[in-house]
Amino acid sequence: ELLDAYKKVWRFSFNDTPIKVKVRFYNKDISVFEKVRRDLSYRDPERLEEQGDTLLYEDTVIGRLAFFNWILSYGSSAEVLEPKDLRDDILRDLESRRPKT
Repeated sequence: ELLDAYKKVWRFSFNDTPIKVKVRFYNKDISVFEKVRRDLSYRDPERLEEQGDTLLYEDTVIGRLAFFNWILSYGSSAEVLEPKDLRDDILRDLESRRPKT
C-alpha cells in the first residue's frame, strides 16, 4: 500500500492531496513522447496512450506544485485538460511570463 502511494508522489510531496490529472502531449519535437515515457518510467500511470500525433496521460498525482513545474517544462507540447483549476493556474502563470507590450 505504501509503495502504491509512492508511485503517485511527485518530488517527495507526500502531504499533498491526490488529484486526478489528464494531459495531452503533442509531438512537436520527435523526442517529446520519449521524454514523457522516460519521466514516467518509475510510475504506473492509469493511462498513457498514443492517439495519432498526441500522447494522452491520465493519472492520480500527489504533489501539485512539482507536477505543475513538470508540465511547464514541456512548454507548448503539453496541454492540461483536467482538472480545470490546474489548467487555469498554468494559463495564468504563462500569461504572467508574457512580455508586456
